[in-house]
Amino acid sequence: MYYIFNTEGSCLCSCNVQPDVNDLTKRGECFVERTEIFDITQICLINGQIQEKTTSPDSETETEAADSSISNEILDMAEIILDMSDTIKALQKGGETS
Repeated sequence: MYYIFNTEGSCLCSCNVQPDVNDLTKRGECFVERTEIFDITQICLINGQIQEKTTSPDSETETEAADSSISNEILDMAEIILDMSDTIKALQKGGETS
């Protein structure tokens, strides 16, 4: 199997036919041939070697650690935008706003 990587080491795709080296080079990409089958979303290229990506913290843990004041500010802004949207709609229809 051939795995194609961009210059940052992200795996873009895989194929079972050797890719056109000149085409890849023009785009700054390269390939690595391996007999193993990998999930392209789980690998990257580091120093010319295919490596498994390091796992990031799951989103539930990140959510727990998030600053709640930021979340409240975002909700407040969303409420203000919604109110403004309703006011604009009323003005467009020629109605009164309160």
